[in-house]
Amino acid sequence: MDPVIVTATNGGVFTLRDAKRGTDNRGVFATDIQPISEVAVVDKDGTVLHLSRWDDEPHWIADSVFRKNGFPVFSNGRGSRFTAAYTITDEALVDAINALFPGVWA
Repeated sequence: MDPVIVTATNGGVFTLRDAKRGTDNRGVFATDIQPISEVAVVDKDGTVLHLSRWDDEPHWIADSVFRKNGFPVFSNGRGSRFTAAYTITDEALVDAINALFPGVWA
């Protein structure tokens, strides 16, 4: 995909890239394969947020955040959903990400 530039509601500017749709294991014992969407969001300072969302989730969740130099701020993988999820709430940013996956979220 070509990068998409988005201005968030709070005025921040983000680049959306590497959006993909696939399936992955949602269960503990690899028994629950479900569709999932993923996207990388880069802020003006070069910090990269790796987001994902299962089809039945209400929010995009940050699985990891890395600084421009590659330093990890955190990297929980999909386990962050079972502890303390960091969700994306900026309406303009969420709408732009959802638009990358037409027909999945109304």
